[in-house]
Amino acid sequence: MVLVMEYLKRLKKMSKEHTWITTSLTIMVMLLINYISAYCLIFIWKQYSLHYVVLLITSFLAGVVMREFTKTMIYVGSSFLISATIAVGINVTPLIVFNEDALIISTVIFSYAQLLARIMIISLPLCILSAMLGCFLSESF
Repeated sequence: MVLVMEYLKRLKKMSKEHTWITTSLTIMVMLLINYISAYCLIFIWKQYSLHYVVLLITSFLAGVVMREFTKTMIYVGSSFLISATIAVGINVTPLIVFNEDALIISTVIFSYAQLLARIMIISLPLCILSAMLGCFLSESF
């Protein structure tokens, strides 16, 4: 009987760890997809206001779901920077595929990098504040 109880405790502990890993990977992928789409709103359609709305809602929901302040900040910050890099890569890929000159490709990369630097000055603190608000609201309920 004692062995069965030990086995059930271990199984319960393993299922919690497995659930946490699956949940954290799902949240990271969700954040990456939403942040990439927010950057594409700026690069392709020049929609700055929608960009901020998507970032604020996504970061807030990540804070509500994760509930832990430090992990939320790590996930939001890392996915914010990774998705910026991926978004630039997505927009430069057609130029590389169609074999454009290196000067044109580097000019496009630098123009996107300059645009991203200006946007990140405002966007990253807004994302962090929105995620903090989500964490604190989820802890209060």
